[in-house]
Amino acid sequence: MQLNIHGEPMNKVRLKIDGVEIEAKAGQSILFAALNADKYIPHLCAHVSVSHLKDVVLSDCVYQGTHEVSGESAGKTVLEADAKGCGLCKVMVAGKDSPLPSCRITVEEGMEVITTCEELIRARQSALNRILTDHPHACLLCEQREGCSRTDCSMNVPVEERCCVLLGQCEIGKVADYVGYPKDLQKYIPPEEKCIIKDPLFIRDYSLCIGCLKCVRACREIAQADVLGAVLKDGKFVIGTHEPGDMPEAKCKFCGACVDICPTGAIRDREDVETPAKGKPLPCVHGCPAGIDIPAYVRKIAEGNLDAARKIILKSVPLPSTLGHVCFHPCEDHCRRSRLDNPVAICDLKRYAFESGDYPDPPVSKMKTGKQVAIVGAGPAGLSAAWLLSIKGHDVALYDEADKPGGFLRQAIPRFRMPEKALDKDLAYMEKLGIEFYGGRRLGDNLDARTLREFGYDAVILAMGTPRSKRIHVDGSELSQVLWGVDFLKDVISKRRKRMGGAVVVIGGGSVAVDTAMNARRLGAENVCIVSLESTSEMPAHPKEIKQAVEEGIVFHHGWGPAKFHGPDNVLEEAEFKACVSVFDESGNFAPRFADGKRMTLTADWVILAVGQDTDREAFGAEAGTLLKNRGLLPPESESVETWLPGYFAAGDIVHGPSSVIEAIASGKRTAISVDKFLGGDGVFDTDHGNGDGHEFNAKSVTLEGRKRPESTSPESRTKNFELIELALEPLAAEAEANRCLRCNIRQQIQPAYLPPESWLALTSGNLGTVPAKPGVCTLTDGTGKILRISGTPNMAILLEEWLEEEPSDVWGDSPIAVGVRKFRWEEDDMYTKRESELIQQHLQKYGEMPGGDDDMDDLF
Repeated sequence: MQLNIHGEPMNKVRLKIDGVEIEAKAGQSILFAALNADKYIPHLCAHVSVSHLKDVVLSDCVYQGTHEVSGESAGKTVLEADAKGCGLCKVMVAGKDSPLPSCRITVEEGMEVITTCEELIRARQSALNRILTDHPHACLLCEQREGCSRTDCSMNVPVEERCCVLLGQCEIGKVADYVGYPKDLQKYIPPEEKCIIKDPLFIRDYSLCIGCLKCVRACREIAQADVLGAVLKDGKFVIGTHEPGDMPEAKCKFCGACVDICPTGAIRDREDVETPAKGKPLPCVHGCPAGIDIPAYVRKIAEGNLDAARKIILKSVPLPSTLGHVCFHPCEDHCRRSRLDNPVAICDLKRYAFESGDYPDPPVSKMKTGKQVAIVGAGPAGLSAAWLLSIKGHDVALYDEADKPGGFLRQAIPRFRMPEKALDKDLAYMEKLGIEFYGGRRLGDNLDARTLREFGYDAVILAMGTPRSKRIHVDGSELSQVLWGVDFLKDVISKRRKRMGGAVVVIGGGSVAVDTAMNARRLGAENVCIVSLESTSEMPAHPKEIKQAVEEGIVFHHGWGPAKFHGPDNVLEEAEFKACVSVFDESGNFAPRFADGKRMTLTADWVILAVGQDTDREAFGAEAGTLLKNRGLLPPESESVETWLPGYFAAGDIVHGPSSVIEAIASGKRTAISVDKFLGGDGVFDTDHGNGDGHEFNAKSVTLEGRKRPESTSPESRTKNFELIELALEPLAAEAEANRCLRCNIRQQIQPAYLPPESWLALTSGNLGTVPAKPGVCTLTDGTGKILRISGTPNMAILLEEWLEEEPSDVWGDSPIAVGVRKFRWEEDDMYTKRESELIQQHLQKYGEMPGGDDDMDDLF
């Protein structure tokens, strides 16, 4: 430990790098001290997220698939084996005669470091020569590499000598460009046998590996999986798995830490798999309309910390228990685990988290805004908007035609899917926000949206959904035994309809149709069938719902549309159908076509038409025709701007049509953001419930076991009552299921690699001082990155001075782009005329036009 003049430990030291004094942490390497001070030193084997290469312990053997590779110095560290790293990070230190590896040397008080000089350039290029001997690099040297497809090579480079799909994006390519290619660069000789292994999520191409060992360290230290290892063979590192076989056999956790840290593409994502890209939501989070932090709460469940899991979920949605029962979980369609076997049971885990235990108190704003918001409709969209706006400090009042809030959730969703107590638990949480509820208020009857503003509300949100059955005309639809889907579901919930016998024919292909049929079965119908225009794959209903209906003996007839209902003395006996040839046109629009003459007749004591849902047009009175032009809905932009009067917004199904509960919640959140901004807020809501999301991710506990499924009641017993079909996961099963999550967000915790500085510089007098007065080629861009000029010159410094002094109109004509946003780069080249032609040719191949969009070559210079 270094001591100051008083003999005390020094936490900071001062040193000079290239003549500039900087401050660094004591014990830090010169490399990271320089990088933190924005002074780039090239490197490939070092990374801020993992330990030093020298500390890696070498294995006695590794496997590339089933191929075993044995090595020397097993059990020794890289340092003990006297093996070399990349050799690119060498620097000169005052008092030392030769270049030193900056990754190994720690900073000292008063140290003076030089990061670039002729000797260092030669040393680095020599190291790069050694690295590229074992790595394909022909494409890196090609003048036409930008925009190249790598398939049609004008230089006739053999395929096995070309770079991989990461050309132009990989770390090694950027570092090599920065270091510069030695004139005596050795030719890459492809191995006789390439070892390329395609795993479910990754591709391992060992011919691209340069032995930096970053993947080995990431697997061991970040993922804590210790699946990868390395041996030293003939003076070079060889990477592989500790156990033979494909990645599942080698006990890989598939977190992707190795992929994220690899500088070459030796381990890379499959192109046909959704990838957790840096700076973007993870696939599962992206798939959730409400953006719930799924990996975070799943991890907390795996740890047995349900309080933390609940806090994380409640940051994004106000109805978690409800969603645990009825969400169609689009997130699971994006779960990367499905490439191995089945997606993680994300929705079942959410339900488990709220099956027992207390909700945390909602985060109530300490500052009231004094603004009042009226929301008409207390379904999921209205409740979601009310939740966020109340948290922000606005006073919110909910109006609904029903006596209790919940909308379709309470009035129509069957109890065998969601018990009413699940909704009530969610609403009890929301009641703590002080939201006022007024039941028995129907728009167009005893509630006028226009007068709400006059009564003092600063904003009004219409969120009444699509609460009516969509009606179509069919011959005989006026018969008393012909019912309508949404009305029927509400009658069952309210117990206005308690029995139904005989043969029931349900018409429709969505969730309402399936729920209607399953309700009819429970009311005593002996025979129930569903007739739909759509095939099984085309049906809007969720596959899980269809599967449950089939289990209960409900028969499906696909490809038929209703033609006629009839029977003697106006008593229904039969339902007649016509064959449907296609449901959608070439553009995907609903446009059914029917075959002439082909009919099907079914015996029917009851027919229930469940062909869609509709808005309550009466609520809009005489203005319905004007306002509901969007297929009977309000315009989509009503989520973000006023609908037809200042201060009026809309959310949910009344905007988008019938959708899932999670989509309605997401719509309510978007509308709340717009309303808050309209009221003078910033549209940002603090929904943090406290210490719920503090976590550090690793893949140590990830298991490759199969999906844990909750128990279901048998079809024979469940059709006799309205008890829940699906039970909640048991604690042990839930924790095991949570440990099936691959922890994809580990990759987002890995710090990005320090890359060489951007080659484009702002066209300023300060930056021109770095350009030598030598022959070369200069390129100029505008503020959007569009290349305007490519010019060869015997003196680059003079040319750039001329460009700097030009008025914007000299370069852009009437374009308003400011001088300060122009950027340039330069290349020193004695044969500048030839290089200029090459760069222009590259630009033409990539963009199909001359730089600046000009066809006149003379305007480029």
